Amino acid sequence: MKKFKAVLTTTAVLIISLISGCKDHVPESNTPPYYKLHGIVNDGKTVNEITLFNDRNNNLPELRFPPEIFVDVDTAGAHDSNPTLIRKGFANSAGIALAFNSKNKLEPLKNKHDDFVSLNFSASLGPENVQATEARLREIASSSIRTTTMTDWGLREYVTLAPKTDMLSQFDYVPLDDSIRSADGVRIWVGCLGGGDRSVLGSPAERTAAYACAGHFDIQGGLSVTFIFKSELLPHWREIYNEANRIAKTAIVSNS
Repeated sequence: MKKFKAVLTTTAVLIISLISGCKDHVPESNTPPYYKLHGIVNDGKTVNEITLFNDRNNNLPELRFPPEIFVDVDTAGAHDSNPTLIRKGFANSAGIALAFNSKNKLEPLKNKHDDFVSLNFSASLGPENVQATEARLREIASSSIRTTTMTDWGLREYVTLAPKTDMLSQFDYVPLDDSIRSADGVRIWVGCLGGGDRSVLGSPAERTAAYACAGHFDIQGGLSVTFIFKSELLPHWREIYNEANRIAKTAIVSNS
């Protein structure tokens, strides 16, 4: 009987050790083993498919990417002390990178490196509130210390200085074309930490920082898309948005 208890104890210790080992040995994010746990293989030959999910609704958009596109995926909480289980074929988010080629046309990158333009995909949390977005845009306009209509870019620039904080000044760019909207009818705009004429910013650090810009939209099928790029690409915002929209519509397979 004592021998049997000893065997049970040893077995329990082994099981606990294995479980702990699994927690400790989740591959680092942004590595091939981590992607492979999700079912993503970036070998230039494999068609990658991933179903996105969130913890708020039953929205499960499925994406498919051709072999030549490098796909980045992530499961939130996978490296926590009480880790979220990574399920093959599922992820909270997926992303790809784009760059302008020699013909000044955006195309997906085949390898992972510093991104010129990043597209991040996630499962939509549901339709956004059109009225709330319009109210936010009115608030941006009313608090702007300088408003400029940039006809050549098709944008109106609003500049907001962060009051008594270490945060950088906020630049918001709203398309002059009111019809540029998400699938749920929400207006699309781009927010940047910097951009346009940086001479209006207060400190040398603000004027020389590497600024980032981001915009967001949803498409039919429950897919949310965030596009991120450096502020020097602002003159190309429309090309970036149009290409992000095209790729998203091409990548989505279904919504369960």
